[in-house]
Amino acid sequence: MKAVLKDGTEIECDKFDKVSDGTYLYKNEDQIGFIPLGELRAVAPDAYEPKNDRSKVVRRGGKSEDKKIDGT
Repeated sequence: MKAVLKDGTEIECDKFDKVSDGTYLYKNEDQIGFIPLGELRAVAPDAYEPKNDRSKVVRRGGKSEDKKIDGT
């Protein structure tokens, strides 16, 4: 799983513990980080892809194009 921060940063972890002032992240039973309350967007499975990912393939008229959403 991974923790996804509001700024888009992703941190791999395999366990988390939510407390009153934030969330502790763990990997292999070792604490690897602390995310303050309000900075964490989600703790999600590895398959999670944020909605603002601009590398998606755009489909127009049934055609698949290798073009980024922002036009580049």
